Amino acid sequence: MSRAKVKGSIAGSVRRVVGKARTRPGLALSKMPGTRALIATALPSKRPPVLVTSLPRAGSSWIGRILGSSEKALYLREPMTQSYLGRFGPPPIFEWGMCKDRRAYDRYAALAFKGIPRFGGAIVANPGQWTIAGRRGKRVVLKEVNPLVLRRLWERFRPKIVLLVRHPVPVARSFHALGWTSDQFKTRFLPETLAAFEKEHVLPEETDTWKQSGAFQAITQNLVADSLSDIDHMVVRYEDICDEPVQAFGQIFEFCGLPFSAGIRREIERSSQAGGRYVPGTYDTARNSRDMKDRWKRDVDQEDMEQVRRGYFAHRPVFYQEESDW
Repeated sequence: MSRAKVKGSIAGSVRRVVGKARTRPGLALSKMPGTRALIATALPSKRPPVLVTSLPRAGSSWIGRILGSSEKALYLREPMTQSYLGRFGPPPIFEWGMCKDRRAYDRYAALAFKGIPRFGGAIVANPGQWTIAGRRGKRVVLKEVNPLVLRRLWERFRPKIVLLVRHPVPVARSFHALGWTSDQFKTRFLPETLAAFEKEHVLPEETDTWKQSGAFQAITQNLVADSLSDIDHMVVRYEDICDEPVQAFGQIFEFCGLPFSAGIRREIERSSQAGGRYVPGTYDTARNSRDMKDRWKRDVDQEDMEQVRRGYFAHRPVFYQEESDW
């Protein structure tokens, strides 16, 4: 078959699929496994997509869920990370050169940014969002936890980027509570990256878990800040959201081009004033936000806190540099 006939055949298939889909506009795209890619191509979502990213345990699940609950959002929770972990295992945070299968990761990213919900588990958080009729007026909103690949994702998909940062001590505390205490460096950073930072200051040993966590976070900040230096993006401190959640979320919604409705405001108020006792290392998207902001100062031993600080400040951190932050 000639190339022209192949193109004509594909175009005809797309028209037939979309024609059938339009007769059932309330049908969720996530429930159409055989034709999702064709429909997503013919009925693209609104540009640009939104990417909310942070290190794990920095609060991005809460931020992503609130943004993703917008009536104009198509939300996916960690489509690249969870797909990658399911196939290749940890770690989920790595420089691009350390990826175990770059073609697979690129494929997950392409599906996600094109708004093709070909993902399982909890990645497609709300299948009902993905109705065919609303695609053109909605933005894909992705929540991810590998900021070290931001540059590659931006070059390929040009998303609006929201970088969430959190104080290094509570992040280290959550890592420790989850048992994420193996070497923070060798499987995540390229040898030349580690060599460059080693020239400035000796990297902590694996046995110095709290100090190593601080150094890991500072090095990550350096690499991420450098990758975003010429890209329009928004940096949000988790603590600022905890202080004034409605105001902070309003600014994020505005940056992302998402409507800030009364329903969203109510959900922010509900999810930021939740009761109950938070347990480090657990997963939740509702909390008493003002209590969460500084509770690490009560929960972390002074010696462990000091070890995080030493590792952190040894490697030129970009955020949380002021004495008042500590």
